[in-house]
Amino acid sequence: SWLPWRDYEFRRAWHHTFDRSFLVNTVWEGAARVPKSNTFLVEGNPWHNPNLPAIPPFDLAKAREILKAAGYSWNSNGRLVYPSAKNEAWKARVRKVVKDGYTWGGLKMIES
Repeated sequence: SWLPWRDYEFRRAWHHTFDRSFLVNTVWEGAARVPKSNTFLVEGNPWHNPNLPAIPPFDLAKAREILKAAGYSWNSNGRLVYPSAKNEAWKARVRKVVKDGYTWGGLKMIES
């Protein structure tokens, strides 16, 4: 529920930052499977939904491209910087996922 997670574009970029094959092969030493659809439930699990979209590929350049197009930038230390508070597209994306009764208060949504 906190920024930047309220921003769909941030979450879309975030999905491209996981090398799922590396996790399965290295971290879990091959004792896992990469799901075919965008979920953590693999085929054979009773709650697996094969109709979900495919997992986004690991692509850091694509993640940066999505973030840049969404108004994010990076400071001189390479840290991600939120879009400007004047960026209406960003504010609209954030407003879309909060419940009624909250208003924009800078980098926070505050209950009015």
